[in-house]
Parts: sequence; structure tokens; C-alpha cells
Amino acid sequence: MAKSLLSERMIIPSFCLEGREGLVFDSQDFKRNKNLILYFVSQIESDFLVKLEDAQPSLRAQSAETAVISSLPIFRIEDIYKKNRLSFSILSDSDRVVLAKFLKTEPFETYGALFITNKNGELFFKTVVSKIDDLPLLNEVVQSLRFIESQ
Repeated sequence: MAKSLLSERMIIPSFCLEGREGLVFDSQDFKRNKNLILYFVSQIESDFLVKLEDAQPSLRAQSAETAVISSLPIFRIEDIYKKNRLSFSILSDSDRVVLAKFLKTEPFETYGALFITNKNGELFFKTVVSKIDDLPLLNEVVQSLRFIESQ
């Protein structure tokens, strides 16, 4: 099973990844401005994306930015955006460099992981599961963000 390489209260590694239309997501851009919600997924499922999109107003109300990181090539991510109206970032880590900073995985392993940081990039919550469906419910993510904001 996939395993986190980070401990809670660590500062997450900085990274830059390409998203739709060549836009670059730089994790440093959110320091001191936003909490980060990072999902690492081996497979992108439409139901997951729809639920995540529906939760965006509640997540943004907690001063959070959401990104889904996948090993899919950028042209596949562009296709996902064409099929879905998404307001959050889906990022291509096709060479799995960023993944290797956060998770230890086996080739062809399925996994889902959630990392939630505060505005300083400090990791407050992490979960690693073998199926995306086993990730925490979005209301639990909102509760985690409320806790972070209360600190």
C-alpha cells in the first residue's frame, strides 16, 4: 500500500506542475495566502471530481486552494477539463517527481492521498488509502480546515 513520506507538522516540499492550458501551479504562490488541499490520485474518477467541484464554495470559504495531482499526461488532463466544468486545478505529474516527494508507491498501485496544509505550508492532516472512495468525506476536510484556521 502507498505510504506517506511526510509527517504531520512538516513543511511540505515546494513544487511546480503544469495544469490546463499550460498554466503552472507553484505551491509557493499560496504560502501566507491560502491553506492547501492536495489530492494525489492514481486514477481520476468523474464522481470524485463532481463531488470535489460541488465542495469548492465551502473549501474556499475556509481560505483553501484545491489541487488534484495525477500521473496523467497533460493532454489527458485537458480532456478532463473539456468534459467537466472544474474550478480547481488538476496537475500533471507524469514523471512522478512530485509524487516521489510525498508518497512511496509501487508501480501500477492504485492509491488516493490527501494532504492538508496551513497557510505556511505546514502539514496538518494526511490520509493515504488504496481507493479514492476511501478518502475522507468533504465535510471532514472542511472541519479540518476550520481547525487549522482556529490555530
